Amino acid sequence: MSAMAARVQSSCKMLPCMSRLHSIYLSSRRVTFTACSASKVDPPNVSVLCEKARLTLTAEEVKDFEPQIGRIVDWFAQLQDIDLDNVPPAIRVGEIDPTKTLRPDMAQLFPDREAMLASAPDRDGPFLKVPKIMKENQE
Repeated sequence: MSAMAARVQSSCKMLPCMSRLHSIYLSSRRVTFTACSASKVDPPNVSVLCEKARLTLTAEEVKDFEPQIGRIVDWFAQLQDIDLDNVPPAIRVGEIDPTKTLRPDMAQLFPDREAMLASAPDRDGPFLKVPKIMKENQE
């Protein structure tokens, strides 16, 4: 197992939904997690989560949050059962050809400068006035 795979696997074991991780497939473009078929996900320990997030909750708040967080984790566990084998990815990082999606960034002369200036809501001579975005004492 590569060093990256070991880091990913150890990180995922801290998450309740990835604690049953069986294998990690790493290629140059994709990381695929294969979990076992158990559909029930262990509810997280709210006290441990609060400690890691540096939150302070009372015992009563922990008791209130445990079922709520458990329902959220159960909902995400349902996502593991969805068959996505025939669904193409919505985003293909690295496969987008910028020359086909973006126009070239080239300086162009505006044919009628006065028409452009006349369309501005506020101007001072040949300059456009815009609201200040920085305070006086900022550099």
